Amino acid sequence: MGTKGHDKLEGTEFLSTIYGYSGNERLRGIGSNTKLDGGDGKDRVFVGEGDDRIFRGDGDDEAIGATGDDDLIGALDEDVPRGDYGDDKLQDIDKHSVALYGSTHCTEATAVIS
Repeated sequence: MGTKGHDKLEGTEFLSTIYGYSGNERLRGIGSNTKLDGGDGKDRVFVGEGDDRIFRGDGDDEAIGATGDDDLIGALDEDVPRGDYGDDKLQDIDKHSVALYGSTHCTEATAVIS
């Protein structure tokens, strides 16, 4: 996977799958969110444009669910909630220790949220 530019493009309609795009290792569903996993337009987007389900976002939360709402795993400088924004299922997570795929703010995981 490349790290700068569009090193490898797969798919021709709205650049459905891009590998190595400006720091995001894998983008799925750019343009008009053309490649979605299960949904009616905004249910499951992989590295989308700030929609509902995001993996490795654009410098925002690192959210699964929504940016700053429910079902977050590792929001900015928060604890790492899963469920509500900082309430439901915190399990041995220290401040600034995000159990995720590498947030833009903190990368060390101290617990696994299941």
